[in-house]
Amino acid sequence: MGGPAAPWGAPPGLLSGVDRGGARGGRRGGARPAAALTPTTMELGGNDPAILLDDAALTDEAMDRLVMACLATAGQVCMAVKRVYVPRRAHDRFAAAFIAAADRVVRLGDALHPGVTVGPVISEASAARLTALTDDALRRGAHAVPLGTVCPDTDVSAGHFVTPFLLTGLGDDVPVVREEQFGPLVPVLPYDREDEVVERANAGELGLGASVWSADEDRAFAFAGRLDAGFCFINTHNRTGMSLRAPFGGVKRSGHGREYGAEGLEEYTQPCVVHAPQAFRPGGGGMAPGTYPVPG
Repeated sequence: MGGPAAPWGAPPGLLSGVDRGGARGGRRGGARPAAALTPTTMELGGNDPAILLDDAALTDEAMDRLVMACLATAGQVCMAVKRVYVPRRAHDRFAAAFIAAADRVVRLGDALHPGVTVGPVISEASAARLTALTDDALRRGAHAVPLGTVCPDTDVSAGHFVTPFLLTGLGDDVPVVREEQFGPLVPVLPYDREDEVVERANAGELGLGASVWSADEDRAFAFAGRLDAGFCFINTHNRTGMSLRAPFGGVKRSGHGREYGAEGLEEYTQPCVVHAPQAFRPGGGGMAPGTYPVPG
């Protein structure tokens, strides 16, 4: 393809573009390619639920994995766990296990220091927004438990550090639950029935990822099929659940198109067809002008 550069500044001949970010950025980023009739792949935000079924194992290894699925990169990952649903009768036991796991694996500090697992958030504005979300949750009656420890070599006042918190005692309508907080805040929400938690997990405009945790893999797979998510992890979430062979992307306002896997490669291609109808090939029976072929 030749011709001048696309009106959004892309090089001539570009067949496809990829954008990552939130819905607002996706709208802005998608408008200019749309004006050039250039297709895009949009991997946008997520408010990923992790759902523990009543047989989920709360082992140290599983809990360590779940904690980092929430807090890796200070929670600033599109596919990080943003809210956790647990059976009501297991709520207190889960919270205690989560806090204990965070004590083992979460060390807040300068990411250049050895042993640090959770660094700062990206900006002062982001830190202020997360603090405001926490303060709002507390005003609404939440109980906040700080998670992990602080690296003694780090002056947290010298950067955009946000204390990781486990938040309990909240409803689904609170902003820190309803919105993608994109930070080290972990709301834990009890549920009573599976149908109920499916409805709650599927509420909202986002549908990037989700996870189901169960000792019965078949049960977890069947449950995952009820969730509005482009990618559903089983007994893990975030980085440890990714595969370059599996297409990744969201549904609803979490974007369109896929990355990775054969489907991801196909996003960068356009099929071009060369077709000789059988009716007009040697020995073909012909066809009346202007007619459509009839499947046979």
